Amino acid sequence: MSSNDYQYYVSNEQRKRRIKLCLLEALVSALFIIPAYPVSICLKNTLQTHIINSVNLKPDSDSFKLWCNPPITAIMTYHLFNITNPIEIVTNPASALIQVKDTPPYTYNIETNKINIHWSNDNKRLSYVVQRLFTRDPIRFDPSSINHTGVFIDLLRATFRTQYSVKAVQTFYDFAGMETFYHRNAVEQIEGFTSDLFNMVQDYMIGPNKKKSGFVYRQNGSGLFNFSIQVDPEKKGQVQTFASAFASFSISSPSHYKFPIYDGLTFPSMLFDKPAFNILQGDFCHPILLELNQKVTMFGGLQMYKYKIKLIDFNNCTNQSDTRTCNEVEKIDISKCISDKMPKNTIFLSKAHFYGSNSETIEQMNIQGFTPTTDEHDSVIYFEPYTGIPFEAVYRMQLNIDAIIDPMKKSMYGDGLEQTTHRSVKRLIPIFWIDQKVIISKTVINTLRIPLLFLHYGEYFTIGLAIGLSIGFILYIELIIEPILLCIYWKQLIINHIYKVIVLKPNTVGYDSWLHPPTTITRGYHLFNITNPTEIVTNPSSTTVHVKETPSYSYSLSSTKQDVQWSADNKSISYSIHRLFTRHPTRFDPTFVNDTGVFLDLVRAIFRTQFQLRATQTFYDFAGMNTFYHRNAVEQLEGFTSELFRIVQDKMTGPNKAKSGFIYRYNGSRSYNYTIKAGLMEKGQVLAFASENAPFSFSSPNFYGFPIYDGLTFIPMLFDKPSMNIFQPDFCRPLNVKFNKVLSMFGGIEVHEYVIRLVDLNQCTNDSDINTCPELDKLDISQCISSSLPNNTIFLSKAHFYGSSNETIEQMNIQGFTPTRDKHEALIYFDPYSGTPIRAHHRLQLNIDATIDPMKKSMYGDGLEQTTRKSVKRMIPLVWIDQEVNVNDATIRMLRMVHLAVRYGQAMIMILAFVLIIIIIVIMEVSARRKVKNKRMERDNDPKSEALLKK
Repeated sequence: MSSNDYQYYVSNEQRKRRIKLCLLEALVSALFIIPAYPVSICLKNTLQTHIINSVNLKPDSDSFKLWCNPPITAIMTYHLFNITNPIEIVTNPASALIQVKDTPPYTYNIETNKINIHWSNDNKRLSYVVQRLFTRDPIRFDPSSINHTGVFIDLLRATFRTQYSVKAVQTFYDFAGMETFYHRNAVEQIEGFTSDLFNMVQDYMIGPNKKKSGFVYRQNGSGLFNFSIQVDPEKKGQVQTFASAFASFSISSPSHYKFPIYDGLTFPSMLFDKPAFNILQGDFCHPILLELNQKVTMFGGLQMYKYKIKLIDFNNCTNQSDTRTCNEVEKIDISKCISDKMPKNTIFLSKAHFYGSNSETIEQMNIQGFTPTTDEHDSVIYFEPYTGIPFEAVYRMQLNIDAIIDPMKKSMYGDGLEQTTHRSVKRLIPIFWIDQKVIISKTVINTLRIPLLFLHYGEYFTIGLAIGLSIGFILYIELIIEPILLCIYWKQLIINHIYKVIVLKPNTVGYDSWLHPPTTITRGYHLFNITNPTEIVTNPSSTTVHVKETPSYSYSLSSTKQDVQWSADNKSISYSIHRLFTRHPTRFDPTFVNDTGVFLDLVRAIFRTQFQLRATQTFYDFAGMNTFYHRNAVEQLEGFTSELFRIVQDKMTGPNKAKSGFIYRYNGSRSYNYTIKAGLMEKGQVLAFASENAPFSFSSPNFYGFPIYDGLTFIPMLFDKPSMNIFQPDFCRPLNVKFNKVLSMFGGIEVHEYVIRLVDLNQCTNDSDINTCPELDKLDISQCISSSLPNNTIFLSKAHFYGSSNETIEQMNIQGFTPTRDKHEALIYFDPYSGTPIRAHHRLQLNIDATIDPMKKSMYGDGLEQTTRKSVKRMIPLVWIDQEVNVNDATIRMLRMVHLAVRYGQAMIMILAFVLIIIIIVIMEVSARRKVKNKRMERDNDPKSEALLKK
C-alpha cells in the first residue's frame, strides 16, 4: 500500500497534541487514584471502631436506650390445626389417618418490653425482665374471625391424661369428659377460655394470668422471663442466668451449657467469625441453633448474613462445645417446660408443618394436611454482620403433643361416645404453629445504610470517587476541547474506520467480505421473438424486422471466487470465477418451460459467415434452408442441440460443449481468471486476465493504457472519480461507467449514480483517458465469441438500443423496441465512501449482423427455396440481459449509519457536549439543594433546635 493510502492517519501535530493531553490526564488521574486505597482502609478502620463503640451497651448510652426500646415492628400470627376427622381418630386411633387443616391466620402485634433493668457494679452484666403485650393487628386481624370455630385437641385434657395409666380409669372421665377433641371458638383458644376441667386444675397452675387457658392469654401483659446477660463487646447478650415465670426451668450459671447461649434480644457485633451461635428460646426452655446459610444483599445494597434456625439434639454431639457437631432433629421434647409433672416426650417443638423432615417421619406420623414450603414455613434471620443487628427475622415453630387417645365407640343410646376395652394409643397431634416476623424500622436502616455501605464497599467507593474525580477532570477537558477537535476530525475518523473495514489483506474483515460478498444476483433473460420471419427472408433488404421480447426468464446467479492466491508481498491476488445459474424460486414461472417462439439460429448465423455473399449448396446441405427456427424459448438459454451444432461441436472452445445455450455454456464451470491489485486505493485494478470461453487474454496492467477494474472489487472514496472502467469478461472488453448524479436512497444514503457507456477505444483523442473516447450505439465483440468470426458480426448494445441515435434506429429498421430509462438503462449506485455498489442494473443486449439469404416460397409445398439474389446483412437482436445486484439489509444499515454519522455527527457532538455540561451543572445544583433540605429537615425534627428557636 503506497503512502498516499495512509491519508486517513492524523497528522504528526495532532498525534503530539493527543499524547500530551493523555499524559496530563494520566498524571492527574494517578494523583487521585493512587492514594485512594490506603485512605479507604484508614477510613474503614475508623468507621468500624466507631460503629462497634456505638452498639456497645453502656449505661445512659444511645445504644442502651435503643436496646431498652428497640425500633422494631413485631407481629405474631397463630395458625391452629383444625382436626377434620375426630370421630375416625378416636374410634380407630391406631391406624386412622389424622386429617388437619390450618385455620386462617390470627395476627397480633407484639410489644416486648424490658423492665426491672439493673446493671452490675462493674457494668459488665445486665439483669432484666421480659414483658410482652399482645394486641390484635388492626389491619391483618379480620374482625369476623372472632366467630371462627373448629375442632381442636383439648391441650389441658391431653396434659391431664398423662397422669393416668395406659387405660384411663372412670375417675379421669368423670373429671375430663369423654371427648378428646372439642368443637370450640378458634380465637378463644388463643385469647383465653375456661372449662370445667380448667376450673378444677386452675389452682395448681404456676405463672401469671391463671384465670383462663389460652396460648396468648397466659403470656399477655406479664413478666415472663428473668435474664442476666453479659455486655462485654465480645460476649454481649450471652446468658448468665435465666428463670421462667411458667416453669421451674432455670439457668444459674453460664456453664449450664457447655457452649455460650444468647438471650435472643441482644446479639454480639462482628459476626464475621461466628458461623453459628445459640439462642435460648424462653417460651420452650431450650436453645436453638442459628447457623450461617449464605451472604445476601438486601435493604438497598446492604450485605446481610442469612442464618437459618436448626433444631438439634444437645445430648448427641461429637464436640459438646460446638453445637454444629450435634445431630439435627425434627422435633424437640419440651415437656418439662410446660409442666414439671408432665412425662418426657409428651410436648414437642418442631418446624412449621414439619418443614425439612424426612419422608419416613411424615409417614410414621400418618398425618395429612402438611404442605411445607421454604417461603411459608422455614425460619430465617438476616443479621448485619458489623453491628450484629437482626434487620429482619422470620421465626416459624410448631407445638405438637404426643397425645394418649383412648379408643371409643359410638354410643348405642345416642350420638355420644362410650369407652371400649381397647388400650389407649399414643398419636402425635399438631396443636398450632406460629409465624413471628420482626423487622427493624426504616429510620434505623436509613441511618446505618451509608456507614455500612462504606464498610462493605469503602475501598470501591473511595477508588470510585477518585476515578470519578479523574473522570471529572478528563470530562472537563474533553467536553470543552475534545468536542471541538472531534468535530474538526469527525469525518476523517469515520473514513479511517471505513478504510480499516474494507482494506484487502489476508485474514481481515475486508478480505472475508470480498471472498463472500453480501450480495444477491438475479439475471433476467429476454429473448427476441421474430414475429415476421417469412417476410424477412423473402424480402430481407427492406422488410421491417418485427420483434417481440419474451417474458423475463429469471435466474439466481452464484458467482464464487476460487483458487485464490496472494502474491508474496500481499499486494496482488489471483483468483478464478465460477458461476452457477439456477432458476429463480419465485420469479421463474414453471410454465415458462413450455414457451416457444421464432428465434434466429445463432449457430447457423455464425456458420454462415464462413461462406461468400451467396452461399453454396454445401452450406444449405449442412445448415438447412431456414434462417429462423420455431423452438423452445428456455432451451435457447439452458441448452439445445441440432444437426448443425453436432457438426461444429468439436471446433468449439471452453467448457460445457455438449449443448448450445446462452446460459449452458457458462453454467457450473470456471469462466475467467483474474489477477488484481490489492492496495487500498487501487484494489480491483486488473493486472492479468484469461478467459476459458474465448482465446482473449492479457497479462499486463497497461494493456489498455488506462486502469480497468474487475467489476467485483472497487476502490473507496469515489468523490474524485468521475468515471471508471469495468472489464466485462463475457464480452472481452471494458465498459466505461460515468458519474451522473447524487441521489438519496435506501433511507438516507447519498449514493452516486453511475451510467454504463459503450465507447470506441480506437477513436480516443487521448489513449490514456477513456473519457476522450466517443460513445457508440453498439460495440463489436465478434472476436470474443469466436476468433474465426469476421469483425462487425456480433455487437453489444444497451437494452432495446436505449440512448441510440435516430439514425441508428432508422438504419436497423426494427420494430418492437420500447426503450425507457427505468427498464433499459444500465446503472450502478455506489456508496461513495466505501465504494460498495449497493445496487446495480447491468442491462446489455446481444445482436448479430446476420447474413440473410433471400428466399422464395416453394412451388411444391410450404417450404422455402433459394433465389438468385445476393444475400443481405440485417441487424437481428438475440437477447438482452437484465442483471440486478443488491447488497443485503445488514450492509445497507451499516452504510446508512455511516452517512447519517457524517451528515449529523458534528452537530450531535456539539449538542451532546452542551447537554452533558448542562446535566453536570443540574446534578451539582440538585445535590446541593438536597443537602440543604436534609439539613433543614434534621434541624426541624431536632427538639433541642426547636427549644432554641422558641427562646
